[in-house]
Amino acid sequence: MRKRAVAVMERLHVHVDPDARINTLSVADKQMVEIAKAISRDARVLIMDEPTAVLSVGETQTLFEQIRRLTARGVAVIFISHKLDEIMELAQRVTVLRDGQLIATVGTEALTPDSIAQMMVGRELSNLFPPKQEPDVDAPVVLSVRGLKAPGVKDISFDLRKGEISGFAGLIGSGRTAVAEAIVGLTHKSEGEVSVAGKGATFAHVGQSVDAGVAYMTKDRKGRGLLLNVGLQPNLTLLTLKKHLKGIFLDGNSEARALERAVRRFDIRARDASVRVGQLSGGNQQKLMLGKTMESEPDIIIMDEPTRGIDVGTKQQIYHIIVALAAEGKSIIVISSEMQEVIGLSHRVLVMREGRLAGKLEGAEIVEAEIMRYAAGIKQSGDDERINA
Repeated sequence: MRKRAVAVMERLHVHVDPDARINTLSVADKQMVEIAKAISRDARVLIMDEPTAVLSVGETQTLFEQIRRLTARGVAVIFISHKLDEIMELAQRVTVLRDGQLIATVGTEALTPDSIAQMMVGRELSNLFPPKQEPDVDAPVVLSVRGLKAPGVKDISFDLRKGEISGFAGLIGSGRTAVAEAIVGLTHKSEGEVSVAGKGATFAHVGQSVDAGVAYMTKDRKGRGLLLNVGLQPNLTLLTLKKHLKGIFLDGNSEARALERAVRRFDIRARDASVRVGQLSGGNQQKLMLGKTMESEPDIIIMDEPTRGIDVGTKQQIYHIIVALAAEGKSIIVISSEMQEVIGLSHRVLVMREGRLAGKLEGAEIVEAEIMRYAAGIKQSGDDERINA
């Protein structure tokens, strides 16, 4: 069994100990093991649901090579994805569903990513990203990080200003999430200083960062963000129970009002409030998690993969929400593996590689080619003061 497991994983270039416990693996490695398991079954029909959501570009291309080998042997593959460029690269035919209804099945040669997106949402998507507002260069610094070292982080320094959207880019495993978790107290930093609104801050746990006005929205909504077996209301108020106390008891009416506000503000669609969160679509789960994050009324919001595994229409909604929050004076860090997301939202992009800050891009510099040069190590900034500023 071990030999067979190793052989299958080697085909996918997965370097995982076959005796390792799954809960010790990264999200990306877990996904590759799941893919290896599916491929190992010698199935005649293989259904893959969002298989690349957490994979790097290299891992995705390795998977595509295996899929092409399978289809060449006669295996039929149904590939479910919100990444339209992958659909165009891999599929011969595209079936579009919307609200549980079949919209169309069309050969790929007659489609473009834009035409697929239009069928998915039923309208034009010319304004996927709202117009960028020019950042105020004189705005006060609300988050300052200096010399941060933590698990997966070697030495990071940066500032975040009031009303700014700062994007963190880099390959999977570059340390982007590790920086966020060290800042909010999910992991303990070994060295370095974090200041919030000019005051030193050391968060031993997430509750302290929430009280200080710093909120973190995890990239793993099902594993670490939401309680899938309960309803919407307990999920929404889980971080802010102190706001909804009446004496020593929870005030159910206060929680219900908070849910009504969140449903209106974030367009959360559910049959009723008692439906288990695990039964919601990925997009509505993500909007609920955003509502939960904003329920603490933070000034600084760190969003890790804010649109992973959701449809293009919901992505557009979340992009407009992010820009609106920045316009209100909120300061936002967006960590994303989707290049266009980072480029379309960010006033400034910090590119990470191997736990370090490899480069910083602003204005016209924020283009895909430049981000990838830093992320892949092709280009390195020699001006450390510029990176750390």
